[in-house]
Amino acid sequence: MRRLAIAAILLSQAALAQVPGTPAPGPDNGFFRPTPFNDPSLTRDPVLAAQLEAARQQAAIAAQQYAAQAAAQTYLLPEPPAPSNAEVTTALAASEAEAERQRALMQPAPIAGAFTGLTGSENR
Repeated sequence: MRRLAIAAILLSQAALAQVPGTPAPGPDNGFFRPTPFNDPSLTRDPVLAAQLEAARQQAAIAAQQYAAQAAAQTYLLPEPPAPSNAEVTTALAASEAEAERQRALMQPAPIAGAFTGLTGSENR
């Protein structure tokens, strides 16, 4: 008798779990949720479309005002100082060293025991 009562309770609970509940009211109903800015491309809500268009127009007006203010302002930057002779020499040496490094990387690796032209006793 107990088993029958437990089985009946379990069956009724399973049946209640299968019945869909009523969804909460609001614009977020449905399988596809709207985008963060309530883009009406998914919801097709004319009120949201009007709000989105108004927000876009306000953003365009604000961008135009900012561009007008930025165009009205002028900025004078000081002339950069001329490089000194030491800086020019250092930059030239660095560029030559980089060119030599790149050329050395392109050369084949030396073969051990091969004639390299450095066979004198002072080079051993």
